[in-house]
Amino acid sequence: MIRKHLKYLTLIALFFILQGCKFLGYKNLKNGVPSNDFDINLIPPAPNYSNISSWIEHPNKEKKYARLPKNYIDSLDKSKPKIDVFFVHPTVYLKGKNWNANIYDQKLNKKIGNSAIKHQASIFLGIANIFAPHYRQMHIHSYSDLQNGYKAYDIAYSDVKNAFFHYWKNFNKSKKFIIAGHSQGTNHCE
Repeated sequence: MIRKHLKYLTLIALFFILQGCKFLGYKNLKNGVPSNDFDINLIPPAPNYSNISSWIEHPNKEKKYARLPKNYIDSLDKSKPKIDVFFVHPTVYLKGKNWNANIYDQKLNKKIGNSAIKHQASIFLGIANIFAPHYRQMHIHSYSDLQNGYKAYDIAYSDVKNAFFHYWKNFNKSKKFIIAGHSQGTNHCE
């Protein structure tokens, strides 16, 4: 009986994972794949985490993407949480000529906010202060082109590491915290 339920739960989970990939646009990856090899001279400028604009979600930002579900009222939502979450979003950079995303690409940032932050980081809303950095995420194709992918990964990881140390030094103030991520974000958190 338990095996039967586990089988159905596995199928349901697989369905939602595939639907999530479809939602984020993982279909038709042939277009928009970098045609050149990784070149350190072509990487976009690094984020400066002392600027609020280098964070996709931050307690001090006016525009927030994290949302409670429609018609849901959470009595804790208005309080000042005593715990933080450092959330590293998944790969949303699916099309582009470079191996690393430009954090100043407004179209990409909006896509990150309206997908990963809104539908994933929002789980922490009301119970934690959400700190989610922009980072020069590696192109999705980096997972299949390891020669270029490892180099692009290192750039992305250095941003996440710098963001975390900036958070730790300037915002944590000895609070408990959670490190969370999804997909590429999980790789960097590990």
